[in-house]
Amino acid sequence: MEKTLCLHVAEDPHNPNAYRATLRAWPPDETEVAAFINFDKALIPQDGGDFTIAAIRQRFATVRGEDDRFTAIGHHLFQLIAQGGLAQHFQSPGAGEQIVLEVEAEELRSLPWELMMRQNLPLFFQTQRRFYRGRLRLNAALPEFAWPLRILVVVGSAPNDPAVQAEEELSELIHALIPIEAQVDLKVLRNPDPAEIRKHCSGQPDAFNPHIFHFIGHGGVDGDEACLHLYDVQSRQDQVWTAADIQG
Repeated sequence: MEKTLCLHVAEDPHNPNAYRATLRAWPPDETEVAAFINFDKALIPQDGGDFTIAAIRQRFATVRGEDDRFTAIGHHLFQLIAQGGLAQHFQSPGAGEQIVLEVEAEELRSLPWELMMRQNLPLFFQTQRRFYRGRLRLNAALPEFAWPLRILVVVGSAPNDPAVQAEEELSELIHALIPIEAQVDLKVLRNPDPAEIRKHCSGQPDAFNPHIFHFIGHGGVDGDEACLHLYDVQSRQDQVWTAADIQG
């Protein structure tokens, strides 16, 4: 039987200079805490070196293609939590276990935890112990759902961009949906502008209004704000689509 655990990372309530990572069963059972550790905030320094929050964010947001530093960042993020009882837990095979990583500490949310690696293997690509990132809430009110499942895929990269390989990813996505294709409505937008994307996500009755929005392309930072890059075929330039624009 599959077992769900929540790995919760937050400020240490007893020490303003530390974070606490707690691994517990889900739904929560106060009597069953698998493990918890405290790690010093100095392990993610505010300035100096490659592993400050700003340095990690900047490298992840701006480097295109493969980068050896991503491996180093992934190992560093894993080592932050792989201590004490948590380290012992991750040494087990973890078959049939899924872990949802919930980062509550605001200053840590923007870090690319999805890069976490153990022994050069990315945790989020494991098949025995599966990792997800999200938020777990008891008794959360779910919106009314109506089939089919609507998936909007936006290809934002330039055609034939070797760093993205959008067509290969799109082909794999379509192949993965074959077993449930009768239950899925898939729409693909290639190199749209922000207005076209918003039109499909407007919430109006005649709009597509996807349940899932999947972006294929490059991201970055615009000042201090995260953004997506939308390649304009006419100008052959990237348009910047910031988080504020997306939310608006």
